[in-house]
Amino acid sequence: MGPCGRIAQLVRAFDSHSKGPRFESWCVQEKIRSDGFFLGVILLRQAARNKKRIKIIYLKGKDEKSERIVIPRAIKEDEYAGHDFLALRAWCELRQEERTFNVERILQIEE
Repeated sequence: MGPCGRIAQLVRAFDSHSKGPRFESWCVQEKIRSDGFFLGVILLRQAARNKKRIKIIYLKGKDEKSERIVIPRAIKEDEYAGHDFLALRAWCELRQEERTFNVERILQIEE
């Protein structure tokens, strides 16, 4: 199992035993803490389960920040150009289509 699979396994285990934390916002500074990444993933899973519209600040490929309003659908392991990553599948209001976001490139999450 790759690192993304292990992260997904840990998040599912935590998520199944807890209603999880309530959030107003989550930002990149919290990623510095060892559990910050997991907290972000758990918050995204909650939003997906509740079909909740959220705002994310996302770091695009050329290190440009992009603000998106999305409705998360799922978090899953994905692959791009031979590299595995943890992906957020979400309806993006800006693009008016389902999009895939690399969870590690999400800088901030807000309700």
